[in-house]
Amino acid sequence: MRRWLVLLVLLAGLACVHRDATIVVNSRPSGASIWLDGDSTGFVTPHTFTGLYAGFHWLKLGFAGCSWEDTFSLNPKETRTLDKELARRLWTTGNIGVCCSPAVAPDGTIYVVTYDYRLLALDWSGDTLRSRRLPFNDACALAIGEDGRIYVKSGSMLLVLSPQGESLWSCTTADGGGIALGQNGVVYSSGGSWLNANDRQGVALWSRQTGSSWQPSPPVVGADGMVYVTNSGKLYAVDSAGAIRWTCSLEYDLGNPLAIGPDGTIYVACYRLTAVGRSGTARWASAQYYPTGPAVGPDGTVYASTVDTIYAASPDGTPRWDAYLNGYSNRMTPVISENGRVYVAGISPSLVAFETDGRPLWRVNDYYGGSYYHAALVDSTLLVVDSHSLTAFRVSGTGPAQGWPMFQHDARRSGRAE
Repeated sequence: MRRWLVLLVLLAGLACVHRDATIVVNSRPSGASIWLDGDSTGFVTPHTFTGLYAGFHWLKLGFAGCSWEDTFSLNPKETRTLDKELARRLWTTGNIGVCCSPAVAPDGTIYVVTYDYRLLALDWSGDTLRSRRLPFNDACALAIGEDGRIYVKSGSMLLVLSPQGESLWSCTTADGGGIALGQNGVVYSSGGSWLNANDRQGVALWSRQTGSSWQPSPPVVGADGMVYVTNSGKLYAVDSAGAIRWTCSLEYDLGNPLAIGPDGTIYVACYRLTAVGRSGTARWASAQYYPTGPAVGPDGTVYASTVDTIYAASPDGTPRWDAYLNGYSNRMTPVISENGRVYVAGISPSLVAFETDGRPLWRVNDYYGGSYYHAALVDSTLLVVDSHSLTAFRVSGTGPAQGWPMFQHDARRSGRAE
């Protein structure tokens, strides 16, 4: 009799399994495919699952190459809401051989330079609007003025084009370096051992020797108009008239990009990330070696990455966090969004997103990677370059943060602090 009673109790328990739990599934962006308990549901976010049994469940959300998954337990009658951030590939240009970081004009036109001597103007579907043959290949810098003018530097030439792609003027420079756009249409270009300034019409204003290296950094311009560039193991501060105000010795200068903090501090990615005050005195250097060109958030937090780690430091140099990238970022500058996301595009097949406190959000593993070019964020679209193509990802960021949130400050690549 006792055995029968035990069996009846077990059967009654099985008959009373709770199927009254609910899961509300959201993602940013929406439209992610949903897998539940090992099977594809055929639904996409946002979606609500009702009538689920209490107990453990497995849930996966994802777009191609980017996914999130977790297991959790539901209580009887519980409603669980899940809201996860992901990245979604919007489009890719295919194999066009991009050879420098993209730049975005004020009207939204995207510009890239290719290895077959072309300047391409793209729309936000990735379609080519215009294509112009250039007199050189392997461009090392591309920037867009506030008026839509296009500045392209390659080898020993700086070429300036109208927004329609017509040649306005050109001048001879030295190899390497980059471009920064000052006030009133003045353009600064570094190359070889020189820093040059030209006015809006192309007239040479001055040319200043800065060291003897062939690998200077791209110049950057402070809010006060001071121009900064590294060369031959020194950081140079040059005023708008071309006078060298001061120099600061560095540990093994690599010619990497610079960044300027909200208080005017200049951050240099040399042998170690080094912070230099506006008077030319080095304030601190990080413990990590061979960092990328840095990005700086609105609160002064500086972000940089090494071969396989991203880290954040306070304005006084105090470490805040670091995280393993499980890939290789090499010289790519992180991108900081207005809503506090940090994006790192690596040269291995990986694009990673973090909270500003270092918590990982998601990873994309199926784009080619393999470039030394810097990503750009415009609204909620992240533009990522590999050696073959330009790819656009929809992310949760609502645009770049204040501060110095990406390579050369902004998507135009102005190189100028506001």
